[in-house]
Amino acid sequence: MHSALQRALPFALLILAAVLILMSASCSGEQESPGERSLAVWSEFLADDDVRAAFPLLVEERSDLYLAIPAARIGDPDLELLLRDAHDAGVGVRAWLLLDREDGYWPNEHNVDIMRQATMAFADWRDQAALPVDWIIFDMEMSLERSEAVAAKIKADGSVAGLTMVKEGRDPETFVRSKEAFRQLVVDLQARGLKVMAVTYPLILDDPEDGDEDISDEFDVPIFDIPWNQVSFMVYQSMIFDLLGEWQGPDVVKSYADTAVELFDDRAAIALGIVGSAGITEVAMPYPDAETLLADHAAARGSSVGSISIYSLDGLLQQSMPETWIDRDVPPTHPVDVTAEYVRNLVRGLLD
Repeated sequence: MHSALQRALPFALLILAAVLILMSASCSGEQESPGERSLAVWSEFLADDDVRAAFPLLVEERSDLYLAIPAARIGDPDLELLLRDAHDAGVGVRAWLLLDREDGYWPNEHNVDIMRQATMAFADWRDQAALPVDWIIFDMEMSLERSEAVAAKIKADGSVAGLTMVKEGRDPETFVRSKEAFRQLVVDLQARGLKVMAVTYPLILDDPEDGDEDISDEFDVPIFDIPWNQVSFMVYQSMIFDLLGEWQGPDVVKSYADTAVELFDDRAAIALGIVGSAGITEVAMPYPDAETLLADHAAARGSSVGSISIYSLDGLLQQSMPETWIDRDVPPTHPVDVTAEYVRNLVRGLLD
C-alpha cells in the first residue's frame, strides 16, 4: 500500500501543477481568444504600416484591436493583408466600419440604409476572402456634421445651449423606423456568422428610467431592444470635461459602468478616452497622464463589465512609454460616489 501511494504521488502532483497553471492562465487573461479579449484599443487614423508596427505592443499587453475600416476600403487588398498579418501575429481585430463623411460618418437613425449597404458588402468580402474577422462594430453617434455643430454651439454659448440643440434632434417617427431597420440588420449579420457590437454615448444609459427613449432619439441612436452581442459606452472623461468644464473622478466611470451591467448584463462594455491628440474632433483636455487613465480603468473593472477599450492606439503611440498606459491586470476598485449622480442628474434634466 505504501508503494502504491509512492507511485501515485508524482501523478497527483503533476495533475495539481496542471490545474494551477490553467488557473493562472485563466486569471491572467491568456485563455481569451483573439477578438474576444477583455482589453482592446481603438485605431482610427494610423497608416497600415504604423498599425502593423504596433502588433508587438498589442501582443505583449494581450489587447484586441478595434480597427477603423472606412467603407471605401472594403475589398482593399492592402487592408486584407493587414488583417491577415494581425491574425498571424495573434492580434484579434474587430471591424469598426465608418461611412463617408457626407453619409454621416457614424451610423445613426438617418443613414441605416447606407450602413446596411456597407456592412453587407463587408460581410460578402469577409466570406469571399475568408477574412479572420468575427466582429463588426456599429459606432452609433450623431452624424459628424451634427456632432461638430453641437460642439461649436457648446464652445460658443455653453453646455445648456449645446444640449438644447441636441434636444432639437427628436424625430420619433424616423427613430422608430430606423430602430426596426437596425434590429433587422443586426439579425441579418448574425445569420452571416458575424457578431455585432454597438458603441455609443453613456448618456443613453439614463434613457429607460422614465419609460421612453427620448434621449436616444435626440442623439439619433437606437440602442435598446436590438440584439447586439455587446454594447459599449464611451465614458470619455475628455468629452465630459468639454461639456461641464471640470475633470471628473473615477466614480463617474464606475457609475455608468454599473448601469451598463444592470441593463445589459454580460454584454456591457466600457470605452475610455481620449489619450493624446488623435481624434476626428478636438478635445480641450485629453487624459493628463497614465495614472489617471489607469484609475478609470480600475473603476470600470470594479463593475465587472465584459470588456474595456481605450481610445486610441493613435494617441497611445504619441506617448513616450505607451505600455505604461495599458494594464489589463489593474486591480478593480470601487470608488466612492463624489459627483457622479450630480453629473448624471444634471445632464438627464437638460435632455429628458
